[in-house]
Parts: sequence; C-alpha cells; structure tokens
Amino acid sequence: MLRAVADASEKDVISLGFQSVRVIMNEGLATIPVQCLDECILVTGAYGAQKTDINISLTAAGLLWTATDFIVKGLSGRSVQKANHLNEEVQLGVSTEEGDIPTSEEGVKRNPLQQLVDYNKLFFSVFSVLQKLGADDRPEVRNSAVRTLFQTLCTHGQKLSLSMWEDCLWIYVFPMLEHVSHLASTSSKDEWHGKELGTRAGKAVHMLIHHSRNTAQKQWDETIVLLLGGIARLLRSFFPLLQQLSKFSSGWAILLAFLKNSILNGSKEVALAAINCLQTFVSSNCPKGNLESSFVKSVLDIYELVLQTSPNYKSDSADKVKQEVLRGLGDLYVQAQSLFNDDMYLRLMAVMHLMIKSSMNSSDYDSELGSIPAVQRGILEIIPMLRPTTMLSSMWSPLLLELLCYLNGEESPLHRNSKEIREQNSDALANGTKRSSVEQGHINGTGTKGDTVVGCGWGILFIEKLVPIMVNLFLEAPPNERCSASPQVIQGLGRCMNTRRDNPRGTLWRVSAECFNRVVTDEVRQENAECGSDMNSYRLSRARFWKEVADVYETFLVGSC
Repeated sequence: MLRAVADASEKDVISLGFQSVRVIMNEGLATIPVQCLDECILVTGAYGAQKTDINISLTAAGLLWTATDFIVKGLSGRSVQKANHLNEEVQLGVSTEEGDIPTSEEGVKRNPLQQLVDYNKLFFSVFSVLQKLGADDRPEVRNSAVRTLFQTLCTHGQKLSLSMWEDCLWIYVFPMLEHVSHLASTSSKDEWHGKELGTRAGKAVHMLIHHSRNTAQKQWDETIVLLLGGIARLLRSFFPLLQQLSKFSSGWAILLAFLKNSILNGSKEVALAAINCLQTFVSSNCPKGNLESSFVKSVLDIYELVLQTSPNYKSDSADKVKQEVLRGLGDLYVQAQSLFNDDMYLRLMAVMHLMIKSSMNSSDYDSELGSIPAVQRGILEIIPMLRPTTMLSSMWSPLLLELLCYLNGEESPLHRNSKEIREQNSDALANGTKRSSVEQGHINGTGTKGDTVVGCGWGILFIEKLVPIMVNLFLEAPPNERCSASPQVIQGLGRCMNTRRDNPRGTLWRVSAECFNRVVTDEVRQENAECGSDMNSYRLSRARFWKEVADVYETFLVGSC
C-alpha cells in the first residue's frame, strides 16, 4: 500500500504515506518480520525516486543511511554469535554425554532473527537503491545518494569481508562511476534560465543561477567531483585492504584511466578533483609505507602525460590545473623520495623543463603586470622540494645544470637529449675526469664579457626568484658536486649581474650580486675540503672557478657595467 502511494500524483498523499515509512525505518526495523526488511528498503527507495517532492527524496536517502547502521550491527553481531555458538557447541557436547540433547527446533527458537536474516543481501539492497538514485536527474538527490554510499563504505568498511568489498566495487561503485561519467558527457551544455520571478518593464525577470551551475553538464560534473572525493577517501582509509582483492590490478588500471581522462578532458572542477584524488592517495599512503615503486610510477606517468599533452593550451582554468599538477609532482617526490631512482628523477626534471618552456612569454608579461604567471609560480614552489636525497646524490649536477640553463639563456641539456644525460651521468660516476670534461661542454667557457640576454623570454621576475633558490640548492649540495658545478654557477650569476648596464635601477643584478658574494665566500671556506678523489679533475674545476670569478669582477667593477 505504501509503495503504491509513492507513485500518486497528489503531494499530500505522498507526504502522508512517507510519514509511515519514516516510522518503520527509524523505529521498527528491529521488530518487524524478517522477510519484510528487504521490502522496506525497496519502498524507501521508491519514495527517494518519486519526483513530486524533492524533500521526501532527500529524507529517504537519510533513511537508507539509518538502514545501513542497522544492517552493519547485524553483520558485527553475527561474527560474535559465531564465537558464542562454538562455545555453546562445546557445552552441548558435555551435556550430550549426560544424555541431554537439544532439538534443532529449540535452537531456532532461541534466536530466530539471527538464523533467518541475510545481512549481506540487505546491505546490497541498500547499495542497489543508492546506485539508482545516484543517476537521478535531480542534482540534489543524486549528490545525496553518492554521499550516502561512500559515507557508508568509509564508516563501516572495516566490518565488511573481502568478498563484500569485491561486490561493492565491481557491482556498484565502478558501474556508477562509468554511468555518471557517460551521463555527464552526453548532457546538455545549453544555459538554464532561472525560475521566472515576475516582470519589469514588460520583460520577464528570472532568478539568477551561478555560472558554474547553469548547465546540465556542469551539474553532472559536480556529481563526478563527489564521486572522486569518495574514491579518494576509500584510497586513504582502505588501500592496504583493497590490495588484497583478487581484481585489484584491473580495478586500479580502470581508476587510473578514469583519473587521467578526467584531468585531460574534464572541466576545471573535475580535473582538480582528480588531481586531489591522486594527491590524497600519495600523501596518505607513502608515510605509512603502503606504496611500492610501481604505484609511484603510475602516478608520475599520469602527471607527465597531462603536462606533455597540452603544454601550449593557455587559459586561466588550464593554468590552474597545471599549477595543481606541478604541486602534485613536488608532493609526490617529497612523500616518495625513497622510491625514486635516477630515471624517475630525470623524468621529473624533464617535466619541469617542459612547463617552464611552455610558460615563456613573447611579450614582457611580467613587467606589464608586475606578477609571475601561475605556472611559473608553481615551478618556483616545487624546485626547492627537488633537492636530491643521499641515494640520488648523482642527480645534483643535472639539477644545477638544468637551473643554470635558464640563467645562461641556453637550451636545456634535458631538452636536447635526456638519454645523453643519463649516459653522461653514469660515466661521471665511473670516471671523475670524464665527468669534468662533459660538464665543461655544457657551459661556454668564454666568461660573462659578452652581451648575453638573460632568461630568453622567461621573464626577469621569474629569474629574480629563481637565482636565490638555485644558490640555496647549490650551497646544500655535497662538496664534490659543488666543486664541479661552481664555475657554471659563477658564470650564470655573472650574466645576471650584467643586467646592471642596461637596467641600473633593476633588482635582478642586486639579487645576483648578493648571491655571488655568498657563493664566493662559501667556496673560499671550502677551499681545503675534500672535493673528490680525482685530484686532476678538482684542480681543473678550481682553476675554472677562479677564472669565472675574475671575469665577473672585471666586467662588473671596471668593465661595461
């Protein structure tokens, strides 16, 4: 009877019928006949799906949450009852020897409810209803259903068996993700007009709708954001448990493909939610030691692909997405440093170079607006995070050379041939003399006397911020790495100091001069330090260092500056 009322056309009748449903779901689940529990859930879902009163639909979703509490208590109690049942069997074995044998009917009479209730079936009945409501054409209803479904999993996930987790993910969560994504991609992009409030001067006046929610597709995107947020919570709380599932590998591949597509092809909100999902996954599991190198590589692959796919696509939304991806890269390295090898680190640097190159401006953007573009700000934020660990000590030279190429106005060595760098780096580890000659080839040894253009379009403000960051990293480097890179560092600073000639009121040359003094004085203190086992390489490096210092003094103090 109550189920039939849900489809009535009169709003008052539906409201009256729903009052009875609320009483049953809130107060009667523990006492109504067992065979009626599943029907109660389905009737509640019918009131959630009715289109007459949206408040009833939202309240019905809340009643389903109440039902899951009741069901999970039964699941928890069942495991306790099993233990108690074993104890009873032991006691019954003792009494049987005395000739006191209970009948099976007596056992059923003791606890008839627990003997008959299929809590697994009830749990999946709730999920089935929530899955249907999650595709409702009313944004408020489907969003409420999505929140309820993931709240249920996050709250009660520890009490579910692995087989139940398998069914939850493959029968409900993944299909819901795919279905909602399909509905979003096929929904209308036409702008909505709000409800007509009246007329003014003969023209209709409509309620204003925010531009982020004024189309059906934008409303569906909001639902996808909620789905991604729910998945992020599952990965944060249950990733070790999920890894035990038999279909974990295929599920992980499906999820990564969806996240990649969301970042590349989704709206700004969807892309940021997908990035946040990856960031949450990394930051919550790396400190606990739950991640293997393969998971870190899969996240790095997505970030790399996203930044390489659309490096020339410029808009405020695209820049915001790129900025978040860059932050995700920095956070990935900070959280998973112990899992990074040389190859992964070089890929990280190559992505950084790609983003710097894509943010080059043909016009003097920085001077006109007095600010640094969002992508370049993101780059400046992550560079200090990229200091190599002890296990990656051989990466100091590639990192410093990469940063110096922006000061010297040269092509990045990573951009020319990343494979060549790996070979040069491995040769350097084996032979110090070869390493010195390789590095000498990267930097022009003619000093800073030439009229060099600094930055090659990267912007003076960007270079001003980069110089202190690079010098701080250089001063933190191991002594042997500093010995080999110090001539190039002095040369790069000298080129920046040369901007004093054309722009005496600028700040770049002042910042560079201060950093130059820091480097020179610190290098003098390190003069007698052990800088390497190859003495010939060390002497060559020191001779080049003092030559560069002399060239800077000559040009800056008595030359063209």
